[in-house]
Amino acid sequence: MPLEDCKSIALQKISDTRGNLSIIEGGNHIPFDKIGYDCIPA
Repeated sequence: MPLEDCKSIALQKISDTRGNLSIIEGGNHIPFDKIGYDCIPA
């Protein structure tokens, strides 16, 4: 996909003293099905 076809998507951010969290659900918060995920352990 060319970079010109990409767009920014604003996500809701849940703030906490330990850090921030954004939750996404494919087809709801983003216009496509999510095909993977990243998890950063505390």
